[in-house]
Amino acid sequence: MLAKEIGTLRSDFLVHWTGKKIHRCFETLSDEHCNQYVERLRSILLDKPTHGLWMKRNEDAIEVPGRYRISYGDAPMTCFTEIKLSITRKHTKRYGCLGLGLSREFVLRNSGAPVHYVAGTEKDGISWNLHFLMEKIKKLHPQGQDANYETLYNLVKLLILFLKPMSNCKDPHDFEFLDESEWRILYLEHNNQENLVFLGKDNDPPAKITFGPDDLKVLIFPDPKTREMALNDDDIFGWFGRKFPVMTTIEECLNF
Repeated sequence: MLAKEIGTLRSDFLVHWTGKKIHRCFETLSDEHCNQYVERLRSILLDKPTHGLWMKRNEDAIEVPGRYRISYGDAPMTCFTEIKLSITRKHTKRYGCLGLGLSREFVLRNSGAPVHYVAGTEKDGISWNLHFLMEKIKKLHPQGQDANYETLYNLVKLLILFLKPMSNCKDPHDFEFLDESEWRILYLEHNNQENLVFLGKDNDPPAKITFGPDDLKVLIFPDPKTREMALNDDDIFGWFGRKFPVMTTIEECLNF
């Protein structure tokens, strides 16, 4: 009974936000911004030979200045949030105004998982212990005598990629990212991810996560005009077939 009650507190979708380089304020969109958002949606749904969400390289790091720095390297990933739609305004100003809500089951099926938020302060025991472990593993490498080095290093790196600091390094005590509830799908070379399409190591990004109309549960537009433009596009309209998701706007989300 308890598990059923907890399930009702969670939505069945996780939202990927895009468009931060187009415009981040839905209240001041120009006609050109609307056109660019429609083109972004077209590219996600219809790009040839492979549509989907880019797995972009994340070069962030978990850092306590003066003590340690754990870099993500250039690991490709696709990020989602589990935030309530009623608080999307703040989130879109950080990541963009077009949201695609894919089913939670889809993300899990592709080796996705929620990130674990760490404090990123001098009292952050989780990050510190992983940093300590990484330094121990690196000592196996210089002579190249330990065949386990690469395996151990990659396994620990995978754990690190599912960590995220709650704040930026400038003010490690503001915890500005705590309300995101982020999930990630990572590009895993050793894993047969069902919807991952590898485009080549020389590509940037090197992979995409593909999805179909059955997987898309919610589509959040910047404003009504952009939604109307998208639905008047025959190619976009045709992509859905009869599997239309809930289609809303950022302002409408404030009432959820």
